[in-house]
Amino acid sequence: MAESPYAMMRSRERIKTNLKAQYFVKNREDQPLECQIIDLSTAGAAVVFPRSENIACGDIIAINIFLPNTILHVSVHAEARWIRRRAKDLICGTQFQELLSERMLQQLIKKSD
Repeated sequence: MAESPYAMMRSRERIKTNLKAQYFVKNREDQPLECQIIDLSTAGAAVVFPRSENIACGDIIAINIFLPNTILHVSVHAEARWIRRRAKDLICGTQFQELLSERMLQQLIKKSD
């Protein structure tokens, strides 16, 4: 399978995951809603949102990524870099405003195995 143009532009390799998260878009009055992290690196993530979500490239999104089977989470702020609408959802590539530590990434990856 051919690599996506987005993957070729990344500075860090993404690792496939299946992490639950909550989000809200900055400058909106929304309550946090559920989303899913499907790949992750120290610099960004691919996030699956409900299809009805109205996210645009450049939006800043606050994301709480939950460690599986705990109430603990990692909070990140990310910029929407690309968006693809699918039949049942919306997938968005994000770039974190601050890098996750390698240690934190490993804890999230270990917990999601």
